[in-house]
Amino acid sequence: MLFGSFIFLLVTSLVININSPDALKVRLANPLNARQVAQQPDTTVYTIVQVQPEFPGGTVEMFRFIQSTSKYPVSSVRSKASQSVSIKLLIEKDGVVSKVTLPFAKEKGDLEKEAERIGREMPKWKPGYHNGGLIRVYVIVPIYFQPNKIP
Repeated sequence: MLFGSFIFLLVTSLVININSPDALKVRLANPLNARQVAQQPDTTVYTIVQVQPEFPGGTVEMFRFIQSTSKYPVSSVRSKASQSVSIKLLIEKDGVVSKVTLPFAKEKGDLEKEAERIGREMPKWKPGYHNGGLIRVYVIVPIYFQPNKIP
């Protein structure tokens, strides 16, 4: 019975608060009308979308671009092991690569700096789509560095 009484008291106090004159005076700190909301740019960035962004010519052409653009840092030649660096690219609605980051790097060595440079030099991509509209999408691209293939 105590539980039922508690609910009744809670509802009663809620009714009293709603009927008080102060509760009816609601002001918005920064009111926006529908037109202002519609004019604000959509800055949402997606990772999972219906149609992913695509490098011009597809994945094979992207790796050809990376291979032709990359310069293996001389300071990294001493390590004989192959290394990979992943770069995270922000592909805008118009296909431009606007942001290049290193999501998994703990420190920024020469290979990481080279991977970032390659990402910044990429041409426009075919943008991603979701629900029939162009959207901003994050894409992760692995770059493999192999010292034994240096000319």
